[in-house]
Amino acid sequence: MNHPPEQSVSLTETKRVEALARVLFSSAKLRWGWAVGISYSAVGIVPVAFLLDGEKWPALVAAAVVSLVAAGLRWWSEAVRGDADRLHRMHDISVNLGQLPDREVVADVEARRSRLTAGAETVGLPQLRYFEATDTPSPHLLVVNMRESSWWTAQLADTAKRIVYIITSVASVVPFCLLVLADSVLLRAYGITICVVVLMDMFHLGVSYGRLSTACNSAFSEFGALAKDDALSERHALLAATNYHFIRRGGPLVPDWLWRIRREKLNTVWGQFTYGRR
Repeated sequence: MNHPPEQSVSLTETKRVEALARVLFSSAKLRWGWAVGISYSAVGIVPVAFLLDGEKWPALVAAAVVSLVAAGLRWWSEAVRGDADRLHRMHDISVNLGQLPDREVVADVEARRSRLTAGAETVGLPQLRYFEATDTPSPHLLVVNMRESSWWTAQLADTAKRIVYIITSVASVVPFCLLVLADSVLLRAYGITICVVVLMDMFHLGVSYGRLSTACNSAFSEFGALAKDDALSERHALLAATNYHFIRRGGPLVPDWLWRIRREKLNTVWGQFTYGRR
């Protein structure tokens, strides 16, 4: 769709939205990472409490408390992530369809997250292109780049799923160890309950990553079909992109360190696809 000159995208505004989204995502992932780490530390606190001499209840109570703290951090992370996702969607539409970012939405997010976005101006954006395709903004460019994004998300989510399942499998031996270590039925029941709750949460995280990977693979196929449609309309491209954004929003966050570890390998694999290297 051709847009009038007054609605042409300002590069400065687009970069600003990208910087704000990155800052908020970093903040959300930091809180989410701490929440996961603190929560899963309960699996280690409980057996250590049983191995050490002395009163065991304080350590067991501490394990329960850290689980509550982790829940609060997750809630905080999700609140920040919601705003980051809004800006990220806006950036995708701006870059690929040439639409001007909604200044009211940006201002609203900045006002609500002013403490977190204060340093957005100093954020160093990567010199490499975020997307492989850089044609003239159009519905076709949108589906091509969302296809690339969905593929990367699917691969990273699948890797995260396998990592979580491995950790869960190793940690699942802890409740059985408590059956031997505990010197009272009450302590044994309390400790095992804490561990089982945390293990269930870990398993659920793995399942969530698996669902995210599967859904993104489906979106990848859908975008591939749309990319071959010479009569693709902006409406259909936006609907597909919006659906993908909702899929990604409904899944767990993917840690940045995982992307850094897998980046080189995935870049090589992506180079085998139609639209070249990332």
